[in-house]
Amino acid sequence: MCGIIVSSLDIPENSYNLIQKRGPDNTSKITYNNIHFVHFLLHLTGEKTIQPIIDNDIVCIFNGEIYNYKEILPEAKSDVYSIIAAYNKYGNNFVKYLDGEFAIVLFDFKKNLLFICSDIFKTKPLFYNINKDNIIISTYESTCKSIKQDDYFQIEPNKVLIFDLNERIMIDSYNI
Repeated sequence: MCGIIVSSLDIPENSYNLIQKRGPDNTSKITYNNIHFVHFLLHLTGEKTIQPIIDNDIVCIFNGEIYNYKEILPEAKSDVYSIIAAYNKYGNNFVKYLDGEFAIVLFDFKKNLLFICSDIFKTKPLFYNINKDNIIISTYESTCKSIKQDDYFQIEPNKVLIFDLNERIMIDSYNI
């Protein structure tokens, strides 16, 4: 299990305390296109890989394990690379080609798209609130609320939500 925080707002240090135990192997923080990404790593599969992964204006951060990652990308050093490879190959339907347990957040800044995804069993929690003022996504609702008190939604199992980053509205969703 890993922990995820993604926010367009500054993330207070006390937010880390609520989630850090989920990923004792590494904590990484970056800001990309005015979005803050924090990942708490519990290393399981392949080479230890620090997230998020950034490739050609696509940013991916996830919690879980992709079992078929070598089928998607044989040269992958770890499973997170297969997510972006699947997205590049299959577009918006990329999640249908992933076998595993996961909660995925993927930004495509060139296409102004945001994907929030959950596996069929929703083994990895993910809460979000996306509106014209902010983007807040995290493994725990309490972490979201520590950034900003608001109402948050939990992604349903077997679901992919697609948002327009410019308008900050959901433009599509589908079951995996």
